[in-house]
Amino acid sequence: MKKLILLAITIILFGCKKKDKEADQITKQKWVLETATVTPGFNINGKLITDYKSIEGVNGCLSNNYTLTFLANGTYQISSTGLLCDMLPNSPEQRWKRSGSQIILTRKSAPEIFCNLNGNTLNYTIVNTPGVAYYSVLYSFKAQ
Repeated sequence: MKKLILLAITIILFGCKKKDKEADQITKQKWVLETATVTPGFNINGKLITDYKSIEGVNGCLSNNYTLTFLANGTYQISSTGLLCDMLPNSPEQRWKRSGSQIILTRKSAPEIFCNLNGNTLNYTIVNTPGVAYYSVLYSFKAQ
């Protein structure tokens, strides 16, 4: 009888770990921004620029280890080592949830961001329409 109970407990413990395996990939790694591509490109000093990170310059937040971190409690954090980037506000209202290969980011008073997860790559697009300018930025992160 004792062996049967021990076997049942072992099966339950190992069974629970398998269920959490999908979330582990997201929460056990940091997601570092590799590229940010703006479309259409910006004309700066007669050059067409599509690298959104370079538009901010070398001290910009996107150019300095811009990272998403997904926590097991369902929140996420943004960080960067650029000048003044420690002022990026993180709050408990920053939530993430997973639906298959899609990660949905939510923040209070902000539109949802729909991310596509493909192996160790996470992508999302933000469309900006301030005033007369229309552009979109495709952000691509790699797991590290």
